[in-house]
Amino acid sequence: MQKSFSASLPTSLLWPFAGLLLIVFANEMLVMYLLPHVLPENTPDAAKNLADSFLLTLFCSPLIWWTIARPLRKLAASEKGRAETILGQINDGVIAIAEDGSIVSCNRGAEQIFGYSAAEIRGASVEVLTDGAPGEGRQPLSALLAREAGAEQRQVWHELAGRRKDGSSFALEASLSRVEYGQQTLRLAILRDITEHKEADARLGEQKAFTEKLLQNSAVPTFVVDARHRVLSWNQACEVMTGLKAADLLGTDRHWQAFYDHQRPCLADLVIDGKQGDVATLFSDSRKSPMIPEGLQAEGWYPRMNGRDRYLLFHAAPVRDSRGEVIAAIETMEDITERQQRQQELEAISQLVVMLRGARTKTEIHTIILDQVVELTGAAGASIVLHDLLTDEMVVELGRGGWASATGERLPPGVGMARVVMAQGAPYICQDLAAEPRFAHPELLAGLDAVVSLPLIAHDQSVGVLSIGKRGTISPRELRLLGAVGDIAANAIHRAALFAQTNTRLERLAALHNIDLAIIASMDLSLTLGVLLEQMVSLLHIDAAAVLLYQPTSNCLEFAAGRGFRSPLIKKSRLKLGEGLAGQAAYERKILFTANLDASGEAFVRRDLVRDEGFLAYCGIPLTAHGELLGVLDIFYRTPLRADAEWLEFLEGLGLQAAIAIEKSLMFSALQRSNADLVLAYDSTIEGWSRALDLRDRETEGHSLRVTEVTLRLARAMGMNEETLVHVRRGALLHDIGKMGIPDAILLKPGPLDDAEWTIMRQHPVLAFQLLAPIAFLRPALDIPYCHHEKWDGSGYPRRLKGEEIPLMARIFAVIDVWDALSSDRPYRPAWDKERVIANLREGAGTHFDPQVIAIFLGMEW
Repeated sequence: MQKSFSASLPTSLLWPFAGLLLIVFANEMLVMYLLPHVLPENTPDAAKNLADSFLLTLFCSPLIWWTIARPLRKLAASEKGRAETILGQINDGVIAIAEDGSIVSCNRGAEQIFGYSAAEIRGASVEVLTDGAPGEGRQPLSALLAREAGAEQRQVWHELAGRRKDGSSFALEASLSRVEYGQQTLRLAILRDITEHKEADARLGEQKAFTEKLLQNSAVPTFVVDARHRVLSWNQACEVMTGLKAADLLGTDRHWQAFYDHQRPCLADLVIDGKQGDVATLFSDSRKSPMIPEGLQAEGWYPRMNGRDRYLLFHAAPVRDSRGEVIAAIETMEDITERQQRQQELEAISQLVVMLRGARTKTEIHTIILDQVVELTGAAGASIVLHDLLTDEMVVELGRGGWASATGERLPPGVGMARVVMAQGAPYICQDLAAEPRFAHPELLAGLDAVVSLPLIAHDQSVGVLSIGKRGTISPRELRLLGAVGDIAANAIHRAALFAQTNTRLERLAALHNIDLAIIASMDLSLTLGVLLEQMVSLLHIDAAAVLLYQPTSNCLEFAAGRGFRSPLIKKSRLKLGEGLAGQAAYERKILFTANLDASGEAFVRRDLVRDEGFLAYCGIPLTAHGELLGVLDIFYRTPLRADAEWLEFLEGLGLQAAIAIEKSLMFSALQRSNADLVLAYDSTIEGWSRALDLRDRETEGHSLRVTEVTLRLARAMGMNEETLVHVRRGALLHDIGKMGIPDAILLKPGPLDDAEWTIMRQHPVLAFQLLAPIAFLRPALDIPYCHHEKWDGSGYPRRLKGEEIPLMARIFAVIDVWDALSSDRPYRPAWDKERVIANLREGAGTHFDPQVIAIFLGMEW
């Protein structure tokens, strides 16, 4: 849109210009008014116009100068000063150059660049600012002026050679343009000192060269791709690892060929495209970089890379320009195959340890070890051979694969490589099986190329040998892995042996403890021997056992008890001292062991027992106590038995326990007999005392035995046990023992007793207590002699006990005592009939007698 004239004027000239127009108009009106009065009427029009112009000019010139020219001159001066100020503040140098190459003017930026003041170079040739020997492809300013003269006007920057006032040369960048200044055409040069920029470029170039050299010489395989997925760099380490040359890949997008058999993105490609989210889809083991934003990591197996399988770890990161834009991606790879294999080995070893931790038996441990060995090494055959200390044989505990058929085989001394390896304590590797004659079973080596045998050493002691056979060679990794497994296996086998040994000892201790309990719990010889043999057979894995007791009168060993036998022949065992193995063990007082009864000849005389029972091994243990022979413990096995010193020592302890049990039972039987004799003697004495009392008091003759019998019946009916009944019987027999202290004059008086005499008579319970209390075995029977005259209502004597304060024995006897007295004839009255006796007893219930006792007694048959 075109501007109006007034709009194009500066604001400061608008009002003066409007005033000028008004003044010109006023002067024009004045001239037009004066001319008719000054000029004659016949003055030609041309003269009139000339006069009009002259007068108008004469009147307006001062006004025009004042209103137009003067402000314009001030505006021009102001604009010039402002332009100079602006040029002075520009960092770039600005020089005005005349057509002849002389310098017209320059700004402060040019002064700072060249070191000259404007006054020093004004009018000087531009050659003073240029280097005579520019070099490095740069040209002097004068040459650029000559070349650009008459060229099309355009903004183009050129690199020049400049020279400062001090004579130093520097790199300069210039842009030329033409400017019309009055009648003069000037060349305006804008100049920049690019020394620092060139130095920075040089440093950048050096850094770039250094970086490229660093990449090329780095031991880490590294490559770089640009934003178009073209290979910018493929260092020597990449060439060595992948087998692909940089010359074949630079500038192409075929870097994927180093890793895959079909085109697909690498980590660097994902970084370039910003598709970090796709990494989990393309790489099974991948993650974002924990240190580099938008960086990626991945790892995995890459088979047949330059002739071998490799496990590689990749890192990819973006390369950005100064604006933060991704212009390339760098990717490194690390061959961690050995580390990964070690990790897998550690995981396998850890898994083996965990599995062995749950194993308890030798069979479980051997199975776990060989299964893991076969899986980890790919062995065609594997075995564990252990040394049997008792027989000095090498035993194939377990075989796997092609060696499974050897399981359980026992190799005698001097046979097989296992013994050689165990003796040397070092691994044995054979890659030429045909040249090794020491293998026990050459037929098991058919189709194999190599065998490795490792000694199993635990706590500086060799316990056996772990062996594998393979098709093909055995790698160092497999040897290393086998060695680690061997160490673990040796400790596991040693631990299992200790565990089994501990279990065996615990079982034996448990058996001994149970036998001890049996000895303590029972005094019966047959029962004790039965428990002893049951414990031996069940806990000690003995097939059969018997005890033969020594009979001094016949000087023979005779069967007493047995367990585990299939036929009754053992019960017929009767041997003289020195006859057969059992007789020899008894005669010589030492343990006799035979691992093979068939080979014992005439030493074992009970051949029919061996034949019918199928026994293979025998052990005879003499049973002695305090130097006295008590018998022999026969132990039989139907399977082969290898006895070590610890087992024999245990059997000796077992024999000692059996002897103690027998001695204890025999002593207890003798003690029981003695005790029974003593009890009979005591009871006979008590009965004698009772009869003596009856003889003294003719009125109560036979009374003690009668009341004793009925009292026992009533006590049983009320639930008393047999042990208590013993004391009831004794108390009933001795209920009137205190009357031995009553004078005959009172005890045998034919008539009634007076009060004084009754006082003495009522003392006989107290006298009974004083008489019997010092006798310990009669003390539990005191309740009847001491309390049978107490009454339920508390009116009895001697202590006036009441209700249940009266001992139950005494309450029972009180009923029977009165019942017998009323039912028996006395010199002073005949016996009462049954109905009258019952009526009297019922009448006394609750006063004289315990009601419950009366009720039970009356319900009895008597």
